[in-house]
Amino acid sequence: MREMLLIFPNAFEYFFIFYEAVRMKWNPELLTREKLLISTVLIWVFVKLPQEYWIHIAKMDTTDWIGENPLNSLFLVGWAAVLTGMAWWLLRDLPSMKPGFSITAHHAEFKFDSPLASHIKDNYTSERFFDDFIHHELIEKIVLISLLSIIFAQILPVRANNVQIAIGVSLLIAINTELSQWLARRGTQWKSIIQEFIVMSIVNFSLVLLFDFLLARYQGSINLLNTLFFVLLLTLNITLYDRYRRVYIWNHDPVTDFIGSEKPVELKTE
Repeated sequence: MREMLLIFPNAFEYFFIFYEAVRMKWNPELLTREKLLISTVLIWVFVKLPQEYWIHIAKMDTTDWIGENPLNSLFLVGWAAVLTGMAWWLLRDLPSMKPGFSITAHHAEFKFDSPLASHIKDNYTSERFFDDFIHHELIEKIVLISLLSIIFAQILPVRANNVQIAIGVSLLIAINTELSQWLARRGTQWKSIIQEFIVMSIVNFSLVLLFDFLLARYQGSINLLNTLFFVLLLTLNITLYDRYRRVYIWNHDPVTDFIGSEKPVELKTE
């Protein structure tokens, strides 16, 4: 699947819209490799390529195009009917749709503040994780969030270049990670994603305000409002990574009792 999305990178977002739409009414595991390949190709040919042509080559505005001749909207209706027909053809042999409507992720339920959480051994609750500051999870977090932050910075009027942004983001991630580990070593875990986001936002805002104060003493300056907004986005990305990286581990990696038993812990799924 990863290789296929690498070949058709422009279909990436539309593919996952299709995948999530299927998941609302079926188990996505019913989608075979052949169906996934066909859906990616169809999305690329009939959705993404026309969109790229319309925007970058024809340079046409849909609103103006319909305004010039309202009957042009019939073409869009017909195109939507074609796409709907292809989706029906692709999914026609799947079993009956499940009742109801749900957008829940349906991952294994695991309460972060439950007694069981303290007895689970994974990369985020083991002693090794909290004793070793440099580990592959930290490097992965720095790389991914730095790339996202550089993209976000392009829409803000910033004076820093990409390297400076990456360095600043890396420092904040390192500080946030060390704070989480320091709390964990003392038996304190984040009880909710909202709690982590609020606390980390306060910490990061305080660091930015301190940096702004010290910078002013050396004839330097930053755009404080833009920086605080940027740091808010950064904190959100850090919080989401921490939470859903742990969810991924609990859902995909074997978990064993922290005391030393090799008997797997069964997690209830919906």
